[in-house]
Amino acid sequence: MMFNLDETTALVTELSLATNIESVSQILVRLTALFDYDYFLLGWSVPFSITRSDPFILDNYPDLWREKYDRQDLINVDPVVKHCLQSSAAITWADLQKNKLSLSEKSFFSEAKKSGLIGGYTVPIRGNRGEAGLLSFASGKKESQFSESEQLTIYTWAQAIAPVAFSTVSNLIGTEQQADVALTKREKESLLWAAEGKTTWEISQILDCSERTIFFHLNNATKKLDAANRYQAISKAILLGYIKPDLKSGNTTLIKD
Repeated sequence: MMFNLDETTALVTELSLATNIESVSQILVRLTALFDYDYFLLGWSVPFSITRSDPFILDNYPDLWREKYDRQDLINVDPVVKHCLQSSAAITWADLQKNKLSLSEKSFFSEAKKSGLIGGYTVPIRGNRGEAGLLSFASGKKESQFSESEQLTIYTWAQAIAPVAFSTVSNLIGTEQQADVALTKREKESLLWAAEGKTTWEISQILDCSERTIFFHLNNATKKLDAANRYQAISKAILLGYIKPDLKSGNTTLIKD
């Protein structure tokens, strides 16, 4: 395979400017072919609560495999998905299979190979509202059948393409695939301190307002987040990124507007 840098760069730029999902799919198909791979899958899950999420999948995997995958809920045994939920490191499927796998995980790879999904490279995806997903490029050949140069090309470019594809599609489908909840600054602050385990009275002292006002803000936030109580509201606020850890100080802080 003769790698075409100019064409690849142009396609990635085109991907960032795509105005519809069909165009994104077509561009990913062309990029897949440029890497001499056969298939791609871009997918992630948007959390609405601890137990409910909304999936998005765009791919050109074999239809029979996708039907079997969905029918048998293979997402629950998929080692690629498991890796992406636990790590942000890109990985080859060959390396995944070097790990200690359960019988069901070994069977998963065996069934995938029968469908033409033999070798692959996957990049985990993380969104700022709790999205977790991946971009995979798959081939009917083993990774070892590609030259070192070819492997380096797909490894490098896949990691550059993943965030572009995620950003483009997120914007096209409405980022979080749900209407953004318009929490006020005070509502976020009240949830923030509630997440820290503060009582309503303690929050009122921190924010220098009445306890009744804090009740008002927490109740409003709970309703806006469609939560059953303040504890579920806190959970949703964290999952959706309204409150998050401050990586500099180690304290919880508000997400910036």
